[in-house]
Amino acid sequence: MKEILIHPFCYIIPWMTDEEFKTLKEDIKKHGLIEPIMLYKGQILDGKCRYRACMELKITPRFVEFHGDDLEALLYVFRKNVLRQQLNKDQIACILEEAITEAEKRVMKQYSLF
Repeated sequence: MKEILIHPFCYIIPWMTDEEFKTLKEDIKKHGLIEPIMLYKGQILDGKCRYRACMELKITPRFVEFHGDDLEALLYVFRKNVLRQQLNKDQIACILEEAITEAEKRVMKQYSLF
């Protein structure tokens, strides 16, 4: 299977710890992939750890394509991950700062402001 790239928005969210990934991988091995991996413009928007686990287990993952623009995709990543992960206030603040910086860069590029 051809490797799928991870979308830059997906990197805003921290990777799982080794222990969390081990638990996820064991669950996918036992129950299969329950939640499909979300793609945006052909890259992983949500599910980078699920994708990695599937690749290591040699399980073909299921994908769903996100339909929307860059801002909607960025908001999706934030809502999907910040609300479901056990993140402290400092982690959330860092994620928000990165998301705002990414959004600003995209707006500036879209309107040729730099």
